Amino acid sequence: MAADKRQYLLAIDNGTQSVRALVFDQDGQLVAKSKVDIEPYVSPKPGWAEQEPEYFWASLCKACQELWPKLDFPREDIKAVSVTTQRGTVVPVGVDGQPVCPAISWLDQRRVDTKPTLGWLNSIVISLLRARGAVDDFYSQAEANWLAQQQPEIWQRDILQKVFSYLAKESALVTYCAQGQVKRDLKASGFTVETLQGPPGKKEMTRGLKD
Repeated sequence: MAADKRQYLLAIDNGTQSVRALVFDQDGQLVAKSKVDIEPYVSPKPGWAEQEPEYFWASLCKACQELWPKLDFPREDIKAVSVTTQRGTVVPVGVDGQPVCPAISWLDQRRVDTKPTLGWLNSIVISLLRARGAVDDFYSQAEANWLAQQQPEIWQRDILQKVFSYLAKESALVTYCAQGQVKRDLKASGFTVETLQGPPGKKEMTRGLKD
């Protein structure tokens, strides 16, 4: 294939300590690269590890801007882009796709101190599999559960509508927020709302079902 017909791939690697932009040719050979070091996280409270999403985006843009002068061919010859990101880092977004709070890093140690409420059949199956400890652990680590319990204000109606559209039929959303407005917003978003008995120290829980 003629040199002027060659095509390239841009790979973005948004890691914990740096953002790298790399260009490969169609034979898998590295053609050019750039690297921007980043601050992994800030810790406003003990055990927290978070970062502004805009900071990640600005670092990605900077890595690409530093890469372009290293190319000896037009950027239009880059025909595909692949992106890898930090494992387990969560960026909650609203219905408009914009972040509603800082990104929660995979290094974050926030946990909820409650356990999931399971139906009788699920409880039996999980007990038989001896997996209750693992289920409780995953539940306590889930960022969505922490946000629902500690920052219920971000669960606004537009976000709940987006969640409803993503859920499969007969799925459920469970939150420790039992405020009347949240229940009304869940109903308005299409959920069938139920009130559940809360764990020790919490009177009620709310469950929204997608029938």
